Amino acid sequence: MLFNPELIEIGHTKKTYGISGAVRLTIFDDFLDVYADLPFVFIKIDGLPVPWKVEHYTEERNLCVKFKDIETPEEAQLLTGQPLYAAKQDLPSAAIAIQSDQTKEDWTHFSVFDAADQNVKIGIIKEIQEFPHQIMALVEQSDGTEHYIPMVEEYIVDINVEEKKITFNLPEGLLDLSL
Repeated sequence: MLFNPELIEIGHTKKTYGISGAVRLTIFDDFLDVYADLPFVFIKIDGLPVPWKVEHYTEERNLCVKFKDIETPEEAQLLTGQPLYAAKQDLPSAAIAIQSDQTKEDWTHFSVFDAADQNVKIGIIKEIQEFPHQIMALVEQSDGTEHYIPMVEEYIVDINVEEKKITFNLPEGLLDLSL
């Protein structure tokens, strides 16, 4: 039986680096916090996903990866200029959902719940706004009060796209701040 996981594109390979067979990478912003923990990444060769065991990453001048069993620049050259994938099962659900085909408009009208407060409904996402280094949900409570909630993995407990529901574990006092 073939192992064929559902793959999510997390970045792409660039040029070779050095003499040990390392490859320069670009990782999409939504996966910068998680890529280093991935046991394998996938690169499609002849249209088929091939898993590559990561020996280590380095970030000297550029982000680079050293793959197991790739020892020379010539071997590494075959892996350059390609989309880089991770198995969906190896990624946190928050990173997947934010990077998915969902647009900012798709997140509007999602119900927002607080896991720390017995899953009490906080409100509805009015809009998603991108700030430098952060995506924020503008959430409106039933009384009209608005709050910004960071759409970050540390706070997101669960995302249920079918039910249009996001559950957060928010820091104490965050909802005491209103616009």
